[in-house]
Amino acid sequence: MWETTRAAFVVVHHASKGIQAGKQVTDVGAGAGAQSRATDSHIVLRPHEEDNAVVVEAAVRSFAPVKPVCLRWEYPIWTLAPELDPEQLRQEGRKKRVKEQPDAEQEPAWTPQRFADSFIAEHPSEKALVMDKAKLAGLSVRQADSLIRLAVDQGIAYRWEPFRRTEKLRLATVPQPLTDMGENDA
Repeated sequence: MWETTRAAFVVVHHASKGIQAGKQVTDVGAGAGAQSRATDSHIVLRPHEEDNAVVVEAAVRSFAPVKPVCLRWEYPIWTLAPELDPEQLRQEGRKKRVKEQPDAEQEPAWTPQRFADSFIAEHPSEKALVMDKAKLAGLSVRQADSLIRLAVDQGIAYRWEPFRRTEKLRLATVPQPLTDMGENDA
């Protein structure tokens, strides 16, 4: 194509889900492998460990191999950052450690007991309400679900199964009586 048109064709493509740091350059793009095999050159920008910096890597078919380089974003342009090591890709999911204040108290870890004490009462509450309270306290849905399962497994909390289709699953710190017919019956 270059010989005829004196032009290049560039496609900007998005990355697949998950951590990209450990993938080969040709495996970063989302979609079928045919897309990867159909191109002559792959160029990938991945976050560097240092803020406002990226690692540029390439895989080329018709040219000499290209060594990875680092770029730093200095508004309004990217500049080469030869002082940075291209091997230092940011490991997504890892957060930078924040220095702790020596006199700052750390919040205790979430355990099934702490979860039940904080969000589940003796009087049954709908699971959705318990989950909402947990989210407001900063827990993820996954964390809250896991803590509920552990609390139930350990006998700290109990599932109150609905007797009618209109009722929702409820949670309490006491077992469901066999005669419970719902809150509206007396």
